[in-house]
Amino acid sequence: MGRQITVELAALEKAGCSIDFESEVLESEFTTYDGQDAHCEEIREWAVVYLPGGRRITSNFSDCLSFDCRDMATSTYGWMEKWLVKSGVPYVHG
Repeated sequence: MGRQITVELAALEKAGCSIDFESEVLESEFTTYDGQDAHCEEIREWAVVYLPGGRRITSNFSDCLSFDCRDMATSTYGWMEKWLVKSGVPYVHG
């Protein structure tokens, strides 16, 4: 299990990043406990952050950049934490 890194979108914009949002509609059909057919739609939205230079990272949420990074040297998103440190962008663990 890694550690969650959270960054405010405004801090990323100040560092020259652009922010976009993607979404999808999740639909499900089910039968309720009393036997009635039901339909549910859930809209899921998340932020996509484009760094200066063209790299991008997708967040787990739409109101912040949130990603998992166990170790800067070996994790998939270690490059992003290194960029945050190098660029002076504040972030929190957890």
